[in-house]
Amino acid sequence: TTFGSVTRQREKLQSLEAEIEKKAKLLLSLQDRIEHREEELTAKHGQADREAMQQLVLHDELARTEQRLQETVARLELVNGELQGSQAALASQNADVQVLSDRKQLIEREIEQLN
Repeated sequence: TTFGSVTRQREKLQSLEAEIEKKAKLLLSLQDRIEHREEELTAKHGQADREAMQQLVLHDELARTEQRLQETVARLELVNGELQGSQAALASQNADVQVLSDRKQLIEREIEQLN
């Protein structure tokens, strides 16, 4: 009976060792999965950081572009105002030239009548 008891205890010990080994393998597998997931999350976090930085850069570029566009629009409005002023002055000069041309023709007709 002692031999049977020792044999049973040995079998029980071997069974426990096998179970411990199985659980150790499972634990190592879980640790590997956790590490892999942490690496994935770190990579995703890094990607998110890079994307956020790119968004900030794009936002800054957009703001600068909008500012330059507003400055360009302001300059164009100024030039347009100057052009309108020049057109008005030119129209006035054309009217003066037309008046002078009409006077010249009138004077020429008067001279012809005198001759």
